[in-house]
Amino acid sequence: MNNMSAAPNPTDCERERLGRMGANDERGKGVLVISVGKILENLLDLQNLDSHIADLKRVGEISLDPKSKQEELRRVVFREQEKIKSLEDLRLDRNQTKSALEICRLRVLNADASSKEINQLKTLERDLELKENSSARYFAALQAQLSEIQSERTNLENSIGSASGIKREKERTTEAKIREIESLKNQVISKIPNIYVVLYMRLIQARRGVAISRIQGNACGACHMTLPPQFIIQLSKSLSIEKCPSCHRMLAPHQLEKEGN
Repeated sequence: MNNMSAAPNPTDCERERLGRMGANDERGKGVLVISVGKILENLLDLQNLDSHIADLKRVGEISLDPKSKQEELRRVVFREQEKIKSLEDLRLDRNQTKSALEICRLRVLNADASSKEINQLKTLERDLELKENSSARYFAALQAQLSEIQSERTNLENSIGSASGIKREKERTTEAKIREIESLKNQVISKIPNIYVVLYMRLIQARRGVAISRIQGNACGACHMTLPPQFIIQLSKSLSIEKCPSCHRMLAPHQLEKEGN
């Protein structure tokens, strides 16, 4: 069975109390006297405040999400590590080439080989020199690329650090706004009979942030179910607080008569 269908609805006795003369709700030492129309108006105000709080939280989550920058930084760090490994491999290869070149030159100078072998050694020497020169140029290019990547990484880290500072400041500002709205909410809640505060709290959680809906034409403004004409007439008289037979949200006339507090 759907839990929402079991949400508390005003009893017949309660409806008799909620007439044109107003509703009594004992709060501590005082007694709250308020009409049905005013209860609906306050419930709508409460819902607007809750909606504002939800919007502030949602915008904060979207605009302050640093994931894209962090992902970009991870890619840059990976590229940096690849370049460092390439440089280390090339440095090892160059050292081996230099050692072979030294040995080759010594053998040529010592002339302890045949003429044919000396010519082969000189050819090898030239090849090793060409390889070393090429490796040196490639090594310099890799170092330049690594320097650019490291500069990009530094810029990203600074950007993330700056964004984190902005994020913290925006969070503080948002939290201050939410505290201010929460204070307004408490003021509004103090004007609503407790039975409807409890009902509102249950509906706001179960019905995606919409506990009370205005009538649109001849239908519920939330679920759009068509309502019987007699039901709408009764609702417009503000004799009792009704719920939509379909979505079980509280219903308010399209336009409420303005009353004094």
